[in-house]
Amino acid sequence: MLIAIEILLNIVIFWDKNMFQVKLVVATALTAVARKVIVTEYTVDSAPLIYTLAAICFALGTTYWLCIPARGGRRHRFFFYLKYFLLN
Repeated sequence: MLIAIEILLNIVIFWDKNMFQVKLVVATALTAVARKVIVTEYTVDSAPLIYTLAAICFALGTTYWLCIPARGGRRHRFFFYLKYFLLN
């Protein structure tokens, strides 16, 4: 039910402002994946499913984090250090 409300909110915002809010779409996708994680029955053979859900959660979480405006230049410093460690 919560996912349906968020999708409805996405549609209303799109009709009202004629634009997509990436943050809201990503939050809806995160909610759907979290629901899938909770509902899934795990067995011994479900390792690929667990890895896939983990990768999706990581990708959506990173996307959501990048959509939030940075405060105090923390994100800029993070990418500076990431670039520094990857290139050296």
